[in-house]
Order: sequence, then structure tokens, then C-alpha cells
Amino acid sequence: MKKILFLLLLTCVFSSAYAVDVANQKPNASKECAVCHYEWMPEFLYDLKGTELVPYQKEKVVATEKMCFSCHNGTVGDSRIKIWSGDMHKGSEKIPEHMTIPNNLPLEDGKVACKTCHTAHATGNPEGEGVDKSVFLRMENADSQLCKTCHDYLLDNQHEMHPLVKPKRSYDAIEKKLNSLDGKLGSEGQLVCESCHTPHSPKDKKLLIYPEHDSQLCSICHDNKVNSENAEYLKGMLNHPINIIQKDLENVEKTMKEGGVYGYDNEVICLTCHSPHKGKTKSLLIQKNKNSALCIRCHEKKNTVIDSNHDMHSVKGFVTKDGKTAAEKGTCESCHAPHGWSLKLPKQGEDLISKGCLSCHQEKGFAPKKVLSEDKYNHPVGKEVKDTMDLDASLPLFAKMAKFFTEIRTGETSKTIVTCATCHDVHSKAKNFLRKEASDSKLCITCHSEKKMIENTLHGQEKLKDSCLSCHKVHNCENKRLLIKPKNDGCVECHKKGGSGEKFTVDLEHSHPVNIKIDRKLDEHFKLTEDVKFTCVSCHDPHKQSKTERFNKDFLRGDYKDEDTFCAACHENNKEIISTDHDVRKDTNEQVCIQCHSVHKAKTSKNIMAIEFDYKDKDDSCIVCHNEKGTADKKVVTDGHKLGKTEAHEKYGKFLTEKDGEYYIYCSSCHTVHNNGPKKGEEGTIQNSFLNKKLSENGNFCAGCHEDKKSFTDSKHNVMKFEKSNEKTQKLKAEKDTCGVCHEVHNSGKYLFNKSIDDNFETICKSCHADSKLADKTKIDTSHKMNVELKKDIKIYLEEGKVVCATCHEPHAADKGMLRKVDDQNLCYACHSDQKMVNLTEHNLARLEYVEADIRKKADENVCYTCHKPHNFHKDNSFMWAFDPMGGKKPIFAYELCTDCHRMDGVGYKKVPEAIAHDRIFKIFPHKEIFEGYLYNDAGMMSKDGNITCQTCHDPHVWKKGMTEPAANVEGDVKNSFLKHEVKEGFCQACHGPEKTEDLFAKYHSKEFRSTRNKKIGEAEVMRNIMMIQMNIQKYEEKQ
Repeated sequence: MKKILFLLLLTCVFSSAYAVDVANQKPNASKECAVCHYEWMPEFLYDLKGTELVPYQKEKVVATEKMCFSCHNGTVGDSRIKIWSGDMHKGSEKIPEHMTIPNNLPLEDGKVACKTCHTAHATGNPEGEGVDKSVFLRMENADSQLCKTCHDYLLDNQHEMHPLVKPKRSYDAIEKKLNSLDGKLGSEGQLVCESCHTPHSPKDKKLLIYPEHDSQLCSICHDNKVNSENAEYLKGMLNHPINIIQKDLENVEKTMKEGGVYGYDNEVICLTCHSPHKGKTKSLLIQKNKNSALCIRCHEKKNTVIDSNHDMHSVKGFVTKDGKTAAEKGTCESCHAPHGWSLKLPKQGEDLISKGCLSCHQEKGFAPKKVLSEDKYNHPVGKEVKDTMDLDASLPLFAKMAKFFTEIRTGETSKTIVTCATCHDVHSKAKNFLRKEASDSKLCITCHSEKKMIENTLHGQEKLKDSCLSCHKVHNCENKRLLIKPKNDGCVECHKKGGSGEKFTVDLEHSHPVNIKIDRKLDEHFKLTEDVKFTCVSCHDPHKQSKTERFNKDFLRGDYKDEDTFCAACHENNKEIISTDHDVRKDTNEQVCIQCHSVHKAKTSKNIMAIEFDYKDKDDSCIVCHNEKGTADKKVVTDGHKLGKTEAHEKYGKFLTEKDGEYYIYCSSCHTVHNNGPKKGEEGTIQNSFLNKKLSENGNFCAGCHEDKKSFTDSKHNVMKFEKSNEKTQKLKAEKDTCGVCHEVHNSGKYLFNKSIDDNFETICKSCHADSKLADKTKIDTSHKMNVELKKDIKIYLEEGKVVCATCHEPHAADKGMLRKVDDQNLCYACHSDQKMVNLTEHNLARLEYVEADIRKKADENVCYTCHKPHNFHKDNSFMWAFDPMGGKKPIFAYELCTDCHRMDGVGYKKVPEAIAHDRIFKIFPHKEIFEGYLYNDAGMMSKDGNITCQTCHDPHVWKKGMTEPAANVEGDVKNSFLKHEVKEGFCQACHGPEKTEDLFAKYHSKEFRSTRNKKIGEAEVMRNIMMIQMNIQKYEEKQ
């Protein structure tokens, strides 16, 4: 209290003095000193005894902590938080015996005080360090010289101390971090005492700038040895785990006696093993680790590894990645260097524990007899276990590895990763270092508990002496599923003659198909391979017990009540077969599928048929029942729709079966055995009868394949458009069977027509197109000649090279007349191409404006139709002549044919010949055979017994030979006018000679000229003419 009153008084005094001093504008040094050294003021000294207010100050260094605080309390500067709010360098305790304080560092009552290190008169090296660093120290301290002056005993070389060197990595980050924590680096960037310690307000005991209890201080520099400051560490691979609790208190006590330090709750930290000031080794360990003594102190149970195959002392030529032998590193550190794996880690391996194992168990590694090949498959590691698996503490799981091979704990449930160490205890002396016996499946079933039911099946009994390992190979397997024999899932290896499962021998050739790609979605219980293939295990779970009351079979997937529901799980659409004509059960308690099919003991490879039969091709699966002795003897199929190989696959390929580049039609092309069938006992229609519904998507079943016939829907041949009906057509209309009026798919004749009709096309067509028939409105009496064999190739239909109704007509077309489409606009030209030039002549009546419009219209549709009728022409006409015989007379046909138009009341009234008839050739004319090509009989047919007619000289279809453009009539020009020019030289001259022929040919139709020729001649002239004809013929023959 006395001192406080004095300080107040002193303040008033110096305030007055300061006012006077300001007035005088002169400094007073003694007064400045008195701010701190008030004891030395004359007022408070009396005979060197002091006064009642201020005792005499005997010490040379008189500063006290209270005096420092009197300014640093915020009055002049505020250092309360930095210096007085927390812990600070010990000052109240006596100096330890092992420590010597030099004289230049004054004590206070034998104890360290502020003045021991600080003085207001000197500043260590403010120019070099800066005022903020030197803080009025009694000596320079850039490199912690002040610290070392007292703590010199730590430099006595009796112990290893943390190196005071410049950090080799992450220098900038380390410096920044230290500065933020009131730590620092030395003048040359090296570590110094104050890199870790601070005398004022430390964050932990021992004046540390950062807590030591969770190794955060060490992690500032050693972040490659421990992880981020917020991580909590668990069992790891390459760095020794830290911040995990050591539960063995006896072990804690032993370690602490050796100088080890634990966290608040006995957590293992860096200082548990390391001592920065009293290390026993270069790596600052608290004790030497000879024979792994330090490791085994905590990991006592791991000492079983000693003298095992994992003790590297026993491995010839073993060296670590830094070239150390097992003798140099010790048993533990040969693998586990506490801050880095001792061996070079391989690229292969899914997780870091597995990589650690593979550092030896690889090609050219230190375990050549136990190499895990990267080209083969092993039990998965580094993967999380499935949620469905039971977790068992006896086989440990691991958590996710962090950057530096240390696991991050996010709770016990996060430990879900399988590694090599899940099955193997690398420190044990057990066979193959396994945690449990493998040959009896205990090891496998610990995780794969869902497979445990195998024990109740034949697969779990004595036949499989090695249990799981009878089928599976855990390491270095050739396939991903770890099967010893991967082909056919390894099943046939046992299920064959001489195999352990020969009682249930499987012949894959006569079993459900396997190793095939599936293009449908399967029930969730069934399993496909990664490449979507169906195999034995798609249906079978070789580990599962599945027998039920109605299903006495094991190893089947799913929980199905019987075989039918099992099959239907994948073949769902085939359930439709139940209660149809193809459901051949005698009793509803029986199973449907097995009536026809056998999954493993079938009689066929295709369709896995169960019924005995002499199967030869695919259709025999149907014929096995549909034959005279089969269960479907009332539905026997003999003739009908073509089956087998087809050449027209480009039209119908969508529903055909392809084999080696060739296409085939089978019963299954139209029929689906299991679907769309009539109810049992009912007659099928085209809407059911087990017909493929996809074929009817366009409304017409047959058009599903015969897409080129889809226009038939609008055709008059479609039964739905018939005007007349009978009992058959009424039934077909009710069933919407549009094709059935003409075609019968089964047991039919040519072109699928009813066998009762002749196979001749004309007869087939006339079965409707006749009097009193369904199409009597378009009946056919006479017609273009049928079954004429063409000697040339044409682009439209011929039946065996012959002209038939379908040559001109497309019976499925919707166009008028159902005529086929050809390249030329005129269908007739397809066969009669030599007559197509008529289109360019005046015989194309469409070109004659004076002709009536309806005639021109008909000619425009088809130039031929003005003269010819393909159907229903007069029965006495030839050439399908479109006009009836005149007056019932029968003149020479060609004269009638031409004069039907070339007469005054005909369309050719502008070109009526004045004279037309040539004298008939007398019957005894001896050279008729020579000139047969120019002679025509009364029917207009070429004949040696014929005469000279219009046809002899004229071709009504060719105006001028070689013409390519339209031509008009030029009167009197013998070079055109439909004339055959070769007639003049080749025939006329034979009788008339070359001199007269020219005149006769040019004036043949002239009435005046002909009148001069028709006079009566005598016998002598006749004989003379005969002689002349003979001479002309002789000359003609000589020329030939």
C-alpha cells in the first residue's frame, strides 16, 4: 500500500517537472532515469539509508516485474496478453543444480526474473534483428544464444538433440506457420530454440508454441510423417499411428520412465518414441531399437513374427530400399520403418496394405515362391464389403487410407475395406499366415456367411474335401471369379462321367444353352457375367439349399415354389401357354414346362426337347407332336408354306433364321409356341393359333414378312372389300383374315391355293372371275394366251419361263387393274419391246387431235388398248382384236383388222386405201415354203398356205425402221408408211422382177393403176408370166 501511494505521488511530481521542462524546452536526463529508478532520487535517499517511503536499493540491477508492468499495463504499451495472460518462463523457482547462470544475467533473490533476460539500457541487436525481435535483451538472440547461455547442459553431447538446421522442404510454409505462432527461424533460416519454445504465453507446457499432446507441433515441419493437424489417426501402413490411446497402463509407465511422453489420455504421440533433447539414437528415439526392442515394448503380441517366414533375417539377399540388411534394420523395421515403408512400393495393388505385401510378393521380389502375378486374378482387396455381409471382428476390416498411408477414423463403421491383412495375420506362425483354417471353409464363411447353407447340400458334404477351395483359387487365378476350372463355371468338371458329381452328369450339348449373350432383362435373382453372358450359375447358386415341397432341387436361385414359376421368372411371356392347346398336361398338378423340355437331359440341343423323336431339323420340335402318331395328330402339316432355305431373304429377313450367311424359314418364323394360342379345345384363327403378334403390328399378319404386299389392304382382292360373300368369306371377314380367301398356309397346293383347284394360274384366277362366282363382275371369258414360253429374259414375273396371269397382274396391288409396274410406262412393252415404236406413230391415237376424246384417253393410258383387249375379246378374233367381226363375215383377218379403222366411218377415215386386195396365190405355187415369212392365213397367222395380205407389206407398229422420234404421215413415201422395205426386194421381185416391182410397190393402193393391171389376159400371156416368175425366182435363189 505504501508503494502504491508512493507511485501516485511520484506521478504527480514528475507531471509538474515535465510541465516545467516543457516550458524550458530542455531535456533533463536524470529525471528520465528516475521514471524507473525512483529509488535513486535524492529525495528518497538519506545517508544511503533510504526513507520510510522508499527503502534503500542495494542491488546493482534494480528492475522488478512490477516496475515493468507499470508501463506495459496499457499506460505506455500493452503487453498484458503477450506476457502476463498466460504461462511464461519460470521465474519463481530456484535455479536447478545442473544449470549455471552467467553473471551478466542478473537474478532476483536467486531466481530468474524479467531483468535476468531483459534490460531497458541495452538491446541485443535491434539493427540486425529488429526491435520487435530483440525486445531489450541483454545479449543478441537471433540464433537463441540467450537460451543456450543457461541451457548449455543440453549441448553436452551426452544425448542426441534435435538438429538445428534449415528445413529441407516446405521452407516458406514452415516459416509462415512458425511466425504465426510466435516462433521463429534463425538468422540463416535454421531451426533454433525459439522455433519450438517461447518464453511468454506458450500454448503448452515446456514453453512450447504449439501443443505437444497430439503431435501438432511436430507436424509443422514433419507433415510428411504425420498428416493434417485436424486428422485423428488410426492403425496405418507406413507411418506409425499417433493419437491413439495406449490402454496398457503398465506399458505407459515403462515408456514414461524411459523418457517417453503421452497425450492427455495416454495417446501415443511423436514424443512417445522420440525425445528432441535426450535422444538415445540419431533418430532421437527414447531407447535403442536393437532387436526391435522399442517396437515390441508396445507390440508384444507381434513378436511371433520372429523366426517366421516373414522375419527377413531368414530371406537370403534381403535389403531395404535404402540398402540396409535385416540385421541392420531388425525384424520389425525390415518392413515397418516407422515413417515410411522399408521397401519400394509396387504400382500394382488396390490399397496400401496390399501394396506393402506386394513389395515382396511380386516378380523379382523377396518371396519368389509366393508371387502374386499382376496378370492374374486374386481375391479382391481395397474394396468395401457388401452391405449384406456379416462383419466379424476375427477378420479385421480397414478404413480408407489417407495421403501418408495413415487411416482416417470416422467411426468404427467406416472400417469396411478388405485388404490382405483381413485374411492374413502377417506376424503369426500359422500356415500361410491365415487367421483361420481355409480348407474347412471357416475362413471364407466368416465373411461369406450367406454361403454357409452349402453345408446342408451335396456340395458341402464329403465329395468336396477342400470345401470352398475345391472350386475356388484365391490367388493367381486365371479368371475373375476365382474358379479353378472357369469353363462352364467349373460345374462340368465334377458333373461328368468319372467326376465327383457323375450321379448328376450334365451334357451341355443337350442342356439349357449357356455361354450365350442375353438381350433381355432377367429377374433380379438370376446372375449374368460382366459381359452379359448366361452361364450355369445364372440359374444355379452352387452354395444354396433350395428344396421345397414341390421343388425337390438344391442350388437354384430365388425362392420359387415350383419349376414352372422358376422358368417363368425369365421366360415370363411363356406363361401364356397355360390352358392353351399346347398345355399338354394330363393333370393340373403336373408341371407345364417339363412336358416338352428337359433342362439337362434333353433329346435335342435346340429347344431342349424332352420327347423321344428322330429330330433332324429345327421344325422337328413341332413335328414331334404334329404327326399322325403324335399328340397333335389332328393338326398334321404336310404341304403348304415353304420351309427351309429361302433366296428372297432380302424381303423377309426380319423374321428369318440366319445361319452361315443363308436364311431359313421355320415354323417358328410365324409361330410362337408359348404365346397367343387358343384356349384348350377351341379352334384357332389367324388372330391366335400361336402366331407371332409382332407380325400383325401393321394390321395384316402376312404383311409382317411380305412387306412388299402391304398395299393389299386397299386391294379389291382383300376379302374385307368383297361385295359378294359366301360362308367362307363371312368367316374370314369375322376373323379379319384378309389373305385366307386365296391362300391356305398349311396343307395347300401351289401358291398356297386350295389343293382342290388346279395348279394352273388361269384356273386359279377363274375360280373367282367367272359366272356366279365371287368376282363375276370381272369374269374372264377370253384372255391373252397363257403358258406361252418366252425365249427371252424379261423383268417381270414368269412361271417357269411362261406367261401366266401373274405376269401382267400383281394380285395384291391396290391399283386399278392390279397391273404390274414396269420400267416403261406401257406394260405390254415388257414382252413386246419390238413394237414399242408404235407410240411414236399415228397408230398411237392419242396423238391424233381429230379422234374422239374418249379414244385418245384410252390410247393415252395404253396405246395398245385401242386395238387390243387382253381379256374378253371376241372368241373368233386373233391378236386379242378389240373389235367384233363385221356383219358376221369372215374375210381375211388382216383386211378386217386394218379396215376396222381405215374406212370412211372409221377413225382412219383420212387414210382409206382405194385398192387393197392382192390376187390370191394359186395353190400350186411351187415356192411357198421359201416365202412362208410373207404369207398369212385368214386368221392372220404366218403360214406357207397363206396369201399376201396387209401384214405382208405393213408392220402396224413401226412407221419407219430405225425411227427414234415421232413421225407424221407423208403421202406416197415408200420409205415409211409402216412398210416393210425388205418385202420389195425379198419377195415382190420373185414374181414381178426388179423392173416392175418398184412401180408396183409404190402404186399398190392406187385404184387407177390397179385397174390397168386387172384386165383379162390370154393363156399365152399367163404362160409367159409363169415363165418370167420362174426365172425371177431362179435369180432370187441364186442371190440367196
